[in-house]
Order: sequence, then structure tokens, then C-alpha cells
Amino acid sequence: MRVLRVLRVALHEYNYIKKRDEAAAYYEINEYQAIVAQEFYRLYAEEFLSIGAITRELNARRIPNKKAISKWERSTVWAMLRNPALQKELVARYDGVQ
Repeated sequence: MRVLRVLRVALHEYNYIKKRDEAAAYYEINEYQAIVAQEFYRLYAEEFLSIGAITRELNARRIPNKKAISKWERSTVWAMLRNPALQKELVARYDGVQ
């Protein structure tokens, strides 16, 4: 299990673990959501799909969103693309830095 220090803006594949008496707050990788996020990145950065196309593709494949209670919405996809942490990860990943 990989653990990161608390990020200012969380990526989709991390779960926020609240501060407790014995531990500070932190983000922990959600392995399933990490796979979903990798596919999301691939659709955007390699397939060059639009926000609407990504939304339709994820819903067509019945890939649950992070809340797993509803289908993907364009606003969710757009929010993920606007996330500064995601933008840095995409640049690093596709510039070969990773």
C-alpha cells in the first residue's frame, strides 16, 4: 500500500483518510480507481476523445464513477481535466518523466 502526504488537490484515484488521534490526514491510493483513472488518461491523451466522448465511453462500459452510485457526467470529466494535479501528471506521463 502506497501512502502519500496530503495533496492540495486530490486525484481521482486517491481516497482521503481523515486525521485521527494516532495519525495525520493523508491520501491513500485506491487500486481500482487508479485503473479507472489510467483508462481515463488514456482516452484523453492517447485517443484524443472529447469530454462528451469520454463520458459516453465510460458509461457504455459501465465503469463506475468514484461514488459508484451514479453514471459519469460531463461535469465530472471536465472537473477531472481541470484538476491541476491531473494536468501535472499528464504532462509528466506523456513527457516520459513519470
